[in-house]
Amino acid sequence: MFRDFRKYLNYSTEDFIKDQEFLDWINHQNTEIRISWNKLLEKYPELKNKIEDAKLIIKSLQPEEHIVSDETLNKIFNKIVESKKTTGKRDVFNILKIAAFVVVLLFIGSLTYWSLRNKIQSKSELIISESQQKGRIILYDGTIYEFDTDETRIKHTTTGDLLINQDSLGHSISKSKKNELFMNHIIIPFGKRTNIILADGTKIWLNSGSQLSYPNEFNDNVRKVNLVGEAFFDIKPDESKPFFVITQELKIKVSGTRFNVSAYSEDSLAQTVLLEGNISIERNKLFSNKIELIPGEMSIFNKQDASLRKENVNVELYTSWIDGYLLFNNELTTSVLKKLERFYNRCIMADHQINYNTFSGKLDLKEDLNEVLNTISFASSLKIIEDDTCIILKP
Repeated sequence: MFRDFRKYLNYSTEDFIKDQEFLDWINHQNTEIRISWNKLLEKYPELKNKIEDAKLIIKSLQPEEHIVSDETLNKIFNKIVESKKTTGKRDVFNILKIAAFVVVLLFIGSLTYWSLRNKIQSKSELIISESQQKGRIILYDGTIYEFDTDETRIKHTTTGDLLINQDSLGHSISKSKKNELFMNHIIIPFGKRTNIILADGTKIWLNSGSQLSYPNEFNDNVRKVNLVGEAFFDIKPDESKPFFVITQELKIKVSGTRFNVSAYSEDSLAQTVLLEGNISIERNKLFSNKIELIPGEMSIFNKQDASLRKENVNVELYTSWIDGYLLFNNELTTSVLKKLERFYNRCIMADHQINYNTFSGKLDLKEDLNEVLNTISFASSLKIIEDDTCIILKP
């Protein structure tokens, strides 16, 4: 909880960016912090626009190594604010470009100037809220399309057109801007899933509560996307353009291959499981060690001690979700319920007495939540208690 929330009443956008409690909310969300900020917004809705602007700027400056010092962030933002006050439109354009370039140089940034510029201008919320019901795709020019189907198919054609569930939106890029890099953002709420086909033929399955940032087309000698959450990748082979998946903690380099990445910000572990091909994984830090995976192996990054290791696994346990079911083998019941909570977008909790209970079996995600929970309760001898806000499993 806040020590004194009244201090925020006279905050400007730049004040929020410099506030450590605000930065903790954006970069290291937990339940207590989220509840505190939600209460603040409910009580003082007039602060919403400033807070959204601050979120967007911070998220725009997120590099591959996600820990940005307060000093660096303050310097870059102050340049942006100062340029708005003292320069014309063309000079603002140049200052923003320089600011983003500095971030890229210092932290091998994964977001470009265009991403920064578009986010600052569009005020698009890039954090998944608990109340968000529809999926969104935010295009490079700030255009937002929403979709509410449980399973959504998004395709970018080689001509630059965009299709959602076979409906062409005709959002192509002008020929004069073909060589410029624009970032698109897909935001999937809890309870939804999306299948994406990029212009190069790469297929991506994006799981519930996940986000993906990617360029409109891969013009450079690399292909790079940013992920928060979980996704399964089927990469179109191209030896001249290696493919990179960037998460908050990891950089994953692949060629033509199939693999699953689970990197939810609230989870203590980030896992990458390889089905086909080969990949290398390293932390988003300069001079960090890398490990290489062969099919049937999984890398595990522990956020608490920053360790990175690998082990042999049954890959179906980690990839079955794209086929509509979940498979478990002695999985902690709390972990099982967390996955179901994301998939069905319902509050599901385990009583503290079953924190160390495990579950083995197959859960069909085509069934409704009650049937799935009945399967777990029968196999584990648990009771299901439901109230207006949450479902609780007890011994």
